[in-house]
Amino acid sequence: MPIRRVLEEANSLRSVTRVLPTGAELYRQGDSCATCFYVASGWIALSTLLENGACQIVDFAVPGTFLGYPFLSSIPRCHSARCITPVQVLCYSEDQLDRVIVQNPKLAMLLCRQAALQEWRAHDHLVNLGLRGARERIAHLLFELYIRLRGHTPNRARETIHIPLSQGHIGQAVGLTNVHVSRTLHALREQGIAQFVKHDLEILDPNAFVRAAGLPDLTPDVIVCSVPRPRSLFSLPSSEKAA
Repeated sequence: MPIRRVLEEANSLRSVTRVLPTGAELYRQGDSCATCFYVASGWIALSTLLENGACQIVDFAVPGTFLGYPFLSSIPRCHSARCITPVQVLCYSEDQLDRVIVQNPKLAMLLCRQAALQEWRAHDHLVNLGLRGARERIAHLLFELYIRLRGHTPNRARETIHIPLSQGHIGQAVGLTNVHVSRTLHALREQGIAQFVKHDLEILDPNAFVRAAGLPDLTPDVIVCSVPRPRSLFSLPSSEKAA
């Protein structure tokens, strides 16, 4: 993971390691926090809670995600970060990070790409919630997570990937009830497209899975480019890698 290597190579940058159990909160909605976090392992749900108790998961932080930058410590966090699995994070002071970035253009570039990635996903999630039906919403979310974890489109039948989400997590991310999620997942399995059982996503028909996700007219290369993932955005140009 290039961003972690750059963080480790910054001699004046010091981190504190935290290990959190499933269900713990890294920070809460409304907190003012001057700490940034690198997710070394585990999954975190970023969610917003309304006064009526409704909860919307706005994104998932997977290993390699950098959280909290460039948030301003004076502005309360607009979401909570709850651990879906046991999580290990590296914690960095925002003030310390600001000072290091001035002298470290590589780190500045990677954090800018991180911000671009988060903005892209926010726009895509808005379209997913506002314009797609239940089948496309769920398939699109699973497809996005597949790309983020694997870095390529599914290219063979029966490929399986572990995604530690419950049907409740999926429902809160795509705006559907648990019952609706269950019925839609059952339909995807019955149609021979994909099945999600015990946190394992199995791609039964890769081409049909891409179409179900609402990406029918894109070639595999274009699809990968259209769903940015940490590996591509956090990779340095070849000229800088050799430096």
